[in-house]
Amino acid sequence: MGGSRNKVVIGDALHTQRRISIQIGTAGGHYLWTVKANQPQLRQDLQDWFDPEVKLLPGMGCPPKDFRSATHANKGHGRIEVRTLTTSSQLNDFLDWPFLHQVFRLERSITHLRLERHAAK
Repeated sequence: MGGSRNKVVIGDALHTQRRISIQIGTAGGHYLWTVKANQPQLRQDLQDWFDPEVKLLPGMGCPPKDFRSATHANKGHGRIEVRTLTTSSQLNDFLDWPFLHQVFRLERSITHLRLERHAAK
């Protein structure tokens, strides 16, 4: 992957592979992957980290989390869409994933607006 230093590669869940992550990181690049069912342990670890209701093992505590969040809302096309991006860097040393620097969760909420039609009088 010549010339990838300081480049960011973005891919869907199909690209979420250790080998590709190592190749990009070794070349000095960065990646942004979507994690889905093709990486079940990574997905579960991320779900547990972002889930405020996760059940901890007896005697286990959880450190304060370093979450940073940003929210953006759009209105148009008969709906309101709210997106919240929450990031964390605390899993870098915990997760067994090459060149991991940050994880995030993207939440979307869509409200469909009811269009009122006025009857002609």
